[in-house]
Order: sequence, then structure tokens, then C-alpha cells
Amino acid sequence: MRTPPLPETDFRPDRILFTRDIFSCNDFTTRASPGPGGKGRFSSPEGPLVITFDIDGGILEGIDCLKLAVTNRGAREIRAGMRIEEAGGAVHLSGDSEPVAGESTAELLFPRESFGILGTPGGWQGASRLRLIFAGEKHSLEKSPLEVIIASLSGMAREQRQGPRLTSAGLRKSLALKRGNLSFPALPPPFCPGDAGLGVPPPLPCPLEEHRRLLKGTFMGLKLPGPWEWKKLRGGEYEVLHFLHRHHFVKSLLEVFAKTENDSIIVVLDRLLRRWINAYPVPLDSNGGASPQWETLSAAWRLKEWLWAAGIAWSHRSFRESTKKLMLRSFWEHCRHLADHRGHPGNWRIVEASALALGGLALPLFREAESWAATGTDWLLEEMERQFLDDGAHYELSPLYQAICLDSALEVLISTGARGKTLPRRFSETLEKGYDYLASMARPDFTWPSLNDSWGYEYDFCPSLERAGKILGRRDFLFIGSRGHAGEPPQVKNRLFPTAGLASLRSGHDGGSLHLIFRSGPPGVSHSHNDVLSLDLSAHGERILIDPGISRYTPGPMTDYYRSALSHTSLSIDGLERQASRMCFNERKGRSDARLCQAPLYAAASGTALLPSSGAGEVLVRRTVIFVREAYWIIADQYSGTGLHEIVTGWKWRPGPLVIDREKLSVKAPGIAGHTFTLIALPGAIKLSMDCEEGVASPPRGWAALRGTDRPAPSLRFRALASLPVSLLWLLLPFEPSGEACREDMADGSLKISFAAETGSREEFITYPPFSP
Repeated sequence: MRTPPLPETDFRPDRILFTRDIFSCNDFTTRASPGPGGKGRFSSPEGPLVITFDIDGGILEGIDCLKLAVTNRGAREIRAGMRIEEAGGAVHLSGDSEPVAGESTAELLFPRESFGILGTPGGWQGASRLRLIFAGEKHSLEKSPLEVIIASLSGMAREQRQGPRLTSAGLRKSLALKRGNLSFPALPPPFCPGDAGLGVPPPLPCPLEEHRRLLKGTFMGLKLPGPWEWKKLRGGEYEVLHFLHRHHFVKSLLEVFAKTENDSIIVVLDRLLRRWINAYPVPLDSNGGASPQWETLSAAWRLKEWLWAAGIAWSHRSFRESTKKLMLRSFWEHCRHLADHRGHPGNWRIVEASALALGGLALPLFREAESWAATGTDWLLEEMERQFLDDGAHYELSPLYQAICLDSALEVLISTGARGKTLPRRFSETLEKGYDYLASMARPDFTWPSLNDSWGYEYDFCPSLERAGKILGRRDFLFIGSRGHAGEPPQVKNRLFPTAGLASLRSGHDGGSLHLIFRSGPPGVSHSHNDVLSLDLSAHGERILIDPGISRYTPGPMTDYYRSALSHTSLSIDGLERQASRMCFNERKGRSDARLCQAPLYAAASGTALLPSSGAGEVLVRRTVIFVREAYWIIADQYSGTGLHEIVTGWKWRPGPLVIDREKLSVKAPGIAGHTFTLIALPGAIKLSMDCEEGVASPPRGWAALRGTDRPAPSLRFRALASLPVSLLWLLLPFEPSGEACREDMADGSLKISFAAETGSREEFITYPPFSP
């Protein structure tokens, strides 16, 4: 947060022990790479500007905060970041710093507590290289030259205060209460024991320990040294530490307490929260960077979790008065921090705006509450309008982040109504369309596919849909949210969301229905995977073809694997794949050409993609999914272009055994419900080869993610060396056929598929070029 203009009796800043000049503009001129265009001046034609220079680690010894003096010579606003790299490989990441306005000068602080760390850190004294990164807004469409002048880099050593920084005297002045009256009013919905939001799971489906282990200090596999000493916490992956400091365990404990009235839960919660507040004072003149404790997203999540604690545990006899006062002081710091800074564009800003609005709505005892509520609500309205597409999809195209953003906005709608206030109608309309999109992806077993970064392959958003159904009056949401026990099933079976490029084809909404998700649109503006034209399929109550999800965000071979085409039911040419991360913002967000056609005997969805190839230009591929009589699928892949190319078609299966017949080009997946699922390749004159990998460690191949763990799961690939244009056909049968399947290329360009069905009868279907509905 920005240092407030308060006396030290009200607010305690850190004490500066000494300062040290590290580099002047002359040092940057002689030591930086690439070389500057003048004295301390660096530029880039349009993209990010990265300035690198080697350093002697000893120069940072004793330093715990860096100050960069920089002038932005360009007209557009830029953001500055820093990476400190150790000789041993550890990397310290600053995350975003404060923006530097166009044609202005700023002094930016980079305190050590605002750095996230990858690898095993030895400390800044072991630093060997420093990188300064300047770039425009992450999702900005503007491209113009970047030019900065770096005047100096200096360091400071501080005597850091114990948290919270706001003193008891400062708290009394910040409250709109009579002197000495610190009674906490009952929080309005949603932060009360009876609200359904208490059962909405945290956004990370890692194996959160059940409450008895939480009471003993074990969180997400990490043990807090007793008694709950946060500062002594060691180990854990980068993402695990972030989720731990977001305090999702608070709601897990409160959910048990609301059912059991177990006094020990409140005792532990009291100790955990007060010790955290003491251990981690809010960083000053920093947005929290990439630190697990105070990056803006962590602050927003923690504030929301603490509001649940205040609404449910606050009045309990075991929740100490001294802890309540500490929390009030920290509530003020959290809200000020979120009001002063905005994090990455995308889901972060929706969660942050929601938390700030909720802080203002739920904490009217603070003088600034109305300002927080108004600012947070305005930001939320702005971000909802910007981030949600016209068909209801959130522009990151991840079911997980779709649900997170919707749930965050719904809480503001609930809390605003509880305060007797209203939001514009378009806000609830956006919410309803968003939940409709989420509901359409529900599998018959009431789990969701993990498209893009959505963690495990069997995520459950039912509590979110059930809550939304009650608030928005949608009985179809309630049906899905209650897993079919209440409400009414959706009336429409087959759906197309044209902007997101997602089609959902199903035979029904009961547990034994057939269901397929076809993804043929843009990759999404962030959290995207290289999964163009991918599929997720369920039959007879079982997941068959899956999106494997992702088990971590930490950079590394396994993360790269989960985001690659290799891990999906997807397509590639010549060993290359569409790299979503290298696409510009408009391409990652842009509309699709997906289409849906429904006829009496079939429904068909189609879409195209341009795939990179080793030849000149890209190869246009059209994939059409034909759902015949709600009984089986035909997949038609048409490759346009010229030249000889290697075509790879990948099929990602759920964990479990497969029976592969390389001679017949078929794969069978025995089902636990007595059904066998069959995949049959129909390549025509093209020769196909097959390979299957499962649980390969290096390089990673054949994995799927489930609750933060990696599970062996078969990845099957069909390869063909063929001259374009060609077409490949695939039969997906939720049963075992009684005879051979055949393909016949007709004189008019159409294709005839025939096979012996499960009953022995002959099944025939004719496709017409260009395989589009």
C-alpha cells in the first residue's frame, strides 16, 4: 500500500538503517545489455524492454529494498518489474511494480518481501544477474516505442515493524464509532452461517487436509512449526505457498464449525490469524509484487476469507477481543492496499474489485467504507463488461476462472442487496449468461472439463451453480448444482457459444447420458493451452477422453507438457503446434468460425484452425464433430493445402487401461459400468501408425492432473505422412461394435461410413464435403 500521511502514533513505517548507491546512470551505460542509446537511455521499437546486467552479489549484502529512479520518455503508461537471479539458479520475481505514467519520472520501490522466489534461494547476497523489465499493460492493444532513462539504482536496509502497521490509536481514528466502542456489527449476507457460499470450494483443488489435520497445523502438505509460527514456514512449491497465504483454510474450518460448534476450531483460528497478522506487515509503496503474502490477489482472497471469519466466528467466546482488534487494523490495511493497487488484468482484477467492494459493504464501521464499496463496485462493473464475451464466456476461457469471477461478482450482488442497494441490470444479466455458459459444460456426472488452466480433470462447480440458481431464479442452474436432486434439467441439449468457439453436444442431462465438448475457438487471453480443436467426452457416466488439466503453474517440464498439444485430444503438423502464448491479445480473444447444425438424425459442430507447418505458410484444418442419433460420434478432419506433411492426431484418455489393436487401428477402453468405449480410425488410403505413452517421467508424457497431483493417463497418437489435401475420419462408439467398420470415398467427394452396431445391425452415414454442417 502507499504510505498514508499519518503520524507514527497512528501508523508505523519501517525505520531506514542506511542507504547505499548501487548503480548510477553511468554504470548502466557501461554494464547493461543491450547497450543504451545514450546516457542511461534504453529503448525498444514496440515490445517489452528487458535490460540485463551482471552484478557482484556482495553489492546487495545487507540490502532488503531496492529503489529504481526511472523516467518514461514514451507517451503511454508502462509498468516496471525486476528479476534477481542467483548463481545457483534461484530466481526472485518482483511481479508488477507501480505504473509509470507517460512522460514522467518515478522512484519505484522493490522491497524484498514483495518478491516471489522460484528455486532454492540463497538470498540477495548470492545474486549474479539483475534484469529490469519494462512493458505496457499486459493486455494492451497499443504498440508504440518504449523509451526509458534510468538515473540510478540504490538500496536500503530497514528495521521492519511487526504487523499490523496501523496502531490502536490509528484504528480508533479510522472508525466511525463513538470513542471506545469497538463492537462489531453482524455482517450482512453472504458472510453468515446459513449462506450457501460457505460450501463453495476453494479455487485450488489440491488435497486440503481435513479439519483435524488443519487443527494440528498441517496445511496443503506443509506443517507450520508449532505453535503456528508462520515466519518459520519452509518448503512448498511456489503456487502452494501463494494458496496457503490466501487463507482458503479459513472457510474450510468455518464450514465444519457451522455444523459442529467445535470450540477448538475457533481457538486455532484465533491463533492462526493473529500470528499471521503479526508476522506479515503490509509492504509500503509496493503493490506486493509476486510475494505469496501481499500480492494483490492474495490480499483480496484473504480479505474475503476473513470476512467469513468475522461473520461466523467473531461473536464466539473463544475469539479474543485482542484478536478482533488486530483483525480490524489489518482489515483497514487490506482495503487500503486494494484501493491503492490493481493487479494483473484478467481474473485478478475481478477478484480484487469484488473484495474491495465487499470490504466496504461488510465493514460500515470504517470511515472509508463507502469509498471502498463505491470504488470496488465501479471497478467490478468495468471489468465484468470488459472481460466477459457476448456469449457469456470469460475471456480466459477456463471453467475454473469463469466460476471464480462469477462467484466473486455474485457475492457483491448479494451483499449489495442486503444493504438495500441495487446494481445496474446489465450486471445480473452478465452473471446469468456467464453461469449459463458454465452450466453448459457440466458433464453428466456433474464434473467439469479442465479447459486451459483449470487444475484437475474432474473439478466440481455444483455448489456455485446451486447458489446461483437460488439467487438468479434459474431452475436449470439449480438442477445441475444439486446434481439432479432439485430444479429442472435444461431444455436444450446441444449448445454453441460462437465467440468462445465452444460446442456442447449431449443426449441428455442424466448420469448415463453421452456428452462431448468441442473447443474450436481462440485460446483465451491468458492461462491458455495449445489445445486447438480439442475434445472432452463422457459416456455412460464415465469420463473417456479428457482435458488433462494442470497440476502446477511453476515453470518446468511438467507445466510445459500440460499446456502443449501433446497432452490433449488435439492436432499438430510436422511436430509443430499453435503456440497460444505467442499470439497477440486480439488473436487470443478473437471470435471463432464455429458452427452448429441440427438435423432430425444428427447434430454437427465444426470449426477451423491454422496450424504451423515446416513448409511455407500454415495448414488450414477443419474438424467436424457429428453426433449421430444421440448414439455415437463421427469426427471428420480435413486438411487443406499442398505438400508432404506429417499429421499427428492425439487422443487423451482418462487414467485406466486401454486395449490397442494396431492392425485394426482401434482402441477399446473397458468401462467400470460394463460398457466398452471404442475408437476406430478410418484413414482411407492413408497409412497410419500408432504410439501410446503413459506415466513417462522425462520428458513428461502421458499424465493427467487431479487435485494437484500427476496421474498416469494414456496419451495415444496416430501419425500419417501424407500429401495434402487429405481427410481422416474417426468413429467414437460408446459400445463395442460387432463387426468391421469401413470407409468408402464416393465419386462426388462425399464419404460413406458403415459398421456393424452392437446389436449386429448395419449402421451407415454419409458425410458431404467440406465436412461442415
